Amino acid sequence: MFRNKKGMTIVFWLIAGVALAGPSQWVNPFVGTAHGGNTFPGALVPWGMVSVSPHNDLKSPSGYIYGNPTIYGFGHVHLSGTGCPDLGSVLIMPTVGDIRTDLEKMKSNYDHEIASPGYYRVNLKTYEITAEMTATVRAGMSQFTFPARKGSANILIDVSHRLTTDPVTLKSPTFESQVKIISPTEVEGFTQSGDFCSVYAGNKQTVFFVAQFSKPSVRAGTWKGSAVRDEKEQTGKYGQEGIGAFFRFSTAEQEPIVVKVGISYISIENARLNLQTEIPGWDFETVKSTARKSWDEELSKLEVVGGLENQLKIFYTALYHALIHPSVFSDVNGQYQGMGHTGVKTTQGYIRYHVFSLWDTYRNLHPFLGLFYPERQLDMTKSLVEMAKEGGWLPKWELGGNETSVMVGCPAVPVILDTYRQDLKRFDVESAYAS
Repeated sequence: MFRNKKGMTIVFWLIAGVALAGPSQWVNPFVGTAHGGNTFPGALVPWGMVSVSPHNDLKSPSGYIYGNPTIYGFGHVHLSGTGCPDLGSVLIMPTVGDIRTDLEKMKSNYDHEIASPGYYRVNLKTYEITAEMTATVRAGMSQFTFPARKGSANILIDVSHRLTTDPVTLKSPTFESQVKIISPTEVEGFTQSGDFCSVYAGNKQTVFFVAQFSKPSVRAGTWKGSAVRDEKEQTGKYGQEGIGAFFRFSTAEQEPIVVKVGISYISIENARLNLQTEIPGWDFETVKSTARKSWDEELSKLEVVGGLENQLKIFYTALYHALIHPSVFSDVNGQYQGMGHTGVKTTQGYIRYHVFSLWDTYRNLHPFLGLFYPERQLDMTKSLVEMAKEGGWLPKWELGGNETSVMVGCPAVPVILDTYRQDLKRFDVESAYAS
């Protein structure tokens, strides 16, 4: 039996006579990461723009398949549960020793994976580095604990990496990237991805980022292709040549270095604003704890009465995955990319969302959100209606403010109608009807 608990905060459960706090304890983020489930185990908050997650498969829709033996790095934006890859941008990898710019040469064997809502941890065996990550809505935070290294503990940022199965577009000069070192503790840039499910999809999104380090590097530079340089900036249309930046540190035994990454689909300035607003400090444990609390708050909107422990795990893991997409698209200042490259817009009293896989979700996800998360569903409906105003049509399968043209029909119509019939009418009904 389930009870609608709109507006409640934390629920305490009594299982086998022991009080346990929060339903996030029942979530297993590894569920769905094998056998075509295409989910990812990395850290994010409910409906977060940012997700910091490992890539152990460069063609997987989520970047990850459970059991694959090596990790290439940790991306900052991902798709969960889709049938095609995209995004995976801003790939960060800690290493030791020589700077290696080829993904196949910088990868690492790993063990001791741990994942829970808002947190991921793994041991990179090749480099003896412990990697941990957590996130806010628009920023990610990683903590890398290094062995003792004199000037050769590295953090690499690959800005030409994206997830795709298409060998043609992978090497296509369609997508650009840029990286610019600002100081020994900061780097900024952008990276592009697109062609979701097909080279004919036509979507192209730009992810801007700002990364900051808790400790000054002893050396910083960039690479283009296999050439490692002391130049502070690289820009280009990538294909066969990768582009990235490296930072080298001297570390004591078990010394942690924290990396904060702000993300925006608008600009570098907005990425920096998102980062400063959501993670102003360097306390990894505080950000991790806040992420966990945000999951407990949202998962607690549904209270389970009775049931076995395994049933609780199944239920709350499924609910966890239902609260990933659609994802927040607007920045802290309300700006977002208008539908179909119509320019920068600003929200008026709502949160803009993206990743509308509507042919998958119109039947039950959106009606469900309307019942238990009505304000979120209302903002998602407002997003759909505004997309139609900006782009001329209601979206079918939208990603990053672009129509990918995947699948058929007009699945936005039942989503809007169902929202209205749930008495969630605080959107532009006339424009929705006209669309």
